[in-house]
Amino acid sequence: VYVVDHDSVFNYLDIEDAIQVTDIYFDGRYTWVCSKNGIYRYLGKKCTAHFFAGDAVSGIIKDREGSYWVTTLNRGVLYVPSMQVLQLLPGKKISRLGAHGGTLWIGGSENDYYIKTGDQLSERHLPADWNMNKISNFRFYDDRIYVVARSGLVAISNNNTQTFQFNINDILEDDDRIFVATTFTARIDRKELTPGLRYYINKRAILWKRTNVLCKDNNSNIWIGTNFGLYQYHIHTATPELINMGDMYDDLSVSIEDIYYDAEQNVLLVATASKGLLLLQNGKIIRKIRTAEGLNNNSVNTIKKIREHIYLAGTNDGLNKIVLDTAKPKVYNYNTRIGIRNKRIRDIEAIDGIVYLATDDGVLYFSMQDLKPLSVQPICSILDVRIDKSSWKGEKMNYKENDISISFNGISYIDRGNLLYYYRFTDYESKWYTTKETQVNYKDLPPGSYTFELYCVNGLGNRSPVQSVAFEILPPFWVEIWFRLLLGLVLVGLIFGVVRYRFKRQEARNAAEMVSIQAERDKARLETQMLELEQRSLRMQMNPHFIFNALNTIKGYYTEGNDVKASSYISKFSRLLRMILENEGQNTTLENEVAMLKLYLDLNKIRYQDKFSYEIQVDKELIQSDIMIPNLLLQPLVENALIHGLANKEEHGHLLVSFNRSAHKMICTVQDDGIGRAEAARQKGRALHQSKALSIVKDRLRLFSSRSTLDIYDLEQDGQPVGTKVVIAIPV
Repeated sequence: VYVVDHDSVFNYLDIEDAIQVTDIYFDGRYTWVCSKNGIYRYLGKKCTAHFFAGDAVSGIIKDREGSYWVTTLNRGVLYVPSMQVLQLLPGKKISRLGAHGGTLWIGGSENDYYIKTGDQLSERHLPADWNMNKISNFRFYDDRIYVVARSGLVAISNNNTQTFQFNINDILEDDDRIFVATTFTARIDRKELTPGLRYYINKRAILWKRTNVLCKDNNSNIWIGTNFGLYQYHIHTATPELINMGDMYDDLSVSIEDIYYDAEQNVLLVATASKGLLLLQNGKIIRKIRTAEGLNNNSVNTIKKIREHIYLAGTNDGLNKIVLDTAKPKVYNYNTRIGIRNKRIRDIEAIDGIVYLATDDGVLYFSMQDLKPLSVQPICSILDVRIDKSSWKGEKMNYKENDISISFNGISYIDRGNLLYYYRFTDYESKWYTTKETQVNYKDLPPGSYTFELYCVNGLGNRSPVQSVAFEILPPFWVEIWFRLLLGLVLVGLIFGVVRYRFKRQEARNAAEMVSIQAERDKARLETQMLELEQRSLRMQMNPHFIFNALNTIKGYYTEGNDVKASSYISKFSRLLRMILENEGQNTTLENEVAMLKLYLDLNKIRYQDKFSYEIQVDKELIQSDIMIPNLLLQPLVENALIHGLANKEEHGHLLVSFNRSAHKMICTVQDDGIGRAEAARQKGRALHQSKALSIVKDRLRLFSSRSTLDIYDLEQDGQPVGTKVVIAIPV
């Protein structure tokens, strides 16, 4: 490769003749030579790596996040998050890793394992007659190496290999004793490790729990991780003691996946299947590290110490770096840094500064030193603001346009869209909220000026610049200053009119006469309205006494000259009639029934001058808009309770109407604390009998459903009547 600089030409790189160069790219540190046989990376004049061997590569470029985009002639465009992370055995499901004397041992899942020494990788296999299963552990002792598989154990010593076929998950040597993890935990003497052990190992059991992992500390303890929790076994006591740590801590009663003992800190790190990472010291939990502390997932498969105070945890959702040099642990998500997302890390090893990760797609490895944190900010932008589902054009909004939807997006290829967004309204809330969605919605915003602020954070902790959009929701006209001034002028005018009235009696007489004429007109208009209301009431199943009383109440208000109360009463009464007319069918929704009852009771409270209070309760399990009941079913019962129960009570009364769910029925209850049926009958001078209204209600219930029931209960206290309760059960 030659470089032309103005009038001079000099040799930049010496490339082998066999390399068919298609493109050359310099990223500021490395020179990338693309060829028909992959990409060659040069540092200075030295070739340091060869990627994509066998692929015809036409180009490469490095983006702002430090990732690479590679174009090929046979596989299209490839995205490479990091060229610092390399891969061994792609496509292989790797279950376990081990390190011994600079050599990496790699456990597969099909009776295979591999040994990597330098750049050499050799493959080995377990006995062919063993079940196809995965390597569960490697153990290294002085002159012995144990390859632990689910179907058996391979012991390698001085180039001699011996196999033992029995179920096993882990093995641990302690002087002349050996602890074996299988469907239970066994303790044997070293001399008992023979092919015949399978026939009597169960007689050496010390714990009958399926065991996953074993670990020894410096305090003569063997720690046993099982599917049912952590156990501590004291070995150097007159009588060995087995302690169930789950009895002391619930967090230690779950499946234990891995145990690591840090002798320098005298700390036991326990990886659990659902409770995150737990740190024990002297048999006590001193720290808990979970998703709340930054862990990717509470299902932790492995934990390894890399150097002093620094650990790597492999979870079901990738890799975490944990620093324990302060009182509060610092947890970092390494997924973005090594270019993985939600990848299960089964095991971790480190040799000479190189970290190896066992995954379901081979072994990933990288240098911790080369993984320098990137400070590149992600790109964040606000895409659209919608008001009541229509795009906002930038103008001020009226008070009814207060349902706001804001769409936004962030760009970070290395995170593959897995960004965390922070947002707030500066004039509405000071707290930042977080979401991984790309849209937020606000309902019923009050009038005011708003500034929506947004930024996003990528997996490296880098945040984008804050983006914002401002808008204003105008207040309704009746709270505007001009309207208040106008209202003030009107009041001043009224006061002036009153003063003028006193000084001009003759004008007052004329005004009174005009008022009288207007009153007659209003009375005629009222009579017309009442006539219309009476015509409407003929089409409704409503007690005519109520209609009559309501109309008399309206007439009374006008007679008193109380136009305001009359108008209010007519408004409520009209709404009730309109609802009844709009629901003129036999059945209506529970929601409409409750609304009509509220209007009916409000009108009666006015009629009875607040002599009673009422309460309507609806069970939250009842979906009011879906449940159908006979139209105005409870109105006759409520009217009976008011007229016969509460109207004749000297004290203030209370009416309770409730709707509750019981199995496949809705229970409707009308309960008053009035004088009771017997006393009401006595006051009217007639025997207790069933009213016509109750008969109609029963007939309507029978037509609605033969399984509907109506029951009446006379409430008593110390032999005295204290009210009446009517209970209706309707299938739903």
